[in-house]
Amino acid sequence: MSTLGEILVFAVTTAVVADLAPAPLRGRYNGLIGMAWGTGFLIAPIAGTRLLVIGSTTLWLSCAALPLVAALCQLSLAPALRRRTAG
Repeated sequence: MSTLGEILVFAVTTAVVADLAPAPLRGRYNGLIGMAWGTGFLIAPIAGTRLLVIGSTTLWLSCAALPLVAALCQLSLAPALRRRTAG
């Protein structure tokens, strides 16, 4: 069962990927992003249980750190994406 957040993220993600991809490669780009999501859904439970075995503090600190790292990566990409979509 999907949550509302997952539905919104998937809709926006595929639209952004389609906008940024070169026209002839849009299908490949969307296939790759789908594969990346699938890989994440496969790895997350395995990594989460391994981190929980180490300790719940380690698990929750990882759950806090990973989104922060992802946000910093997105912020570092933002200027390049703005230039690409503007011109």
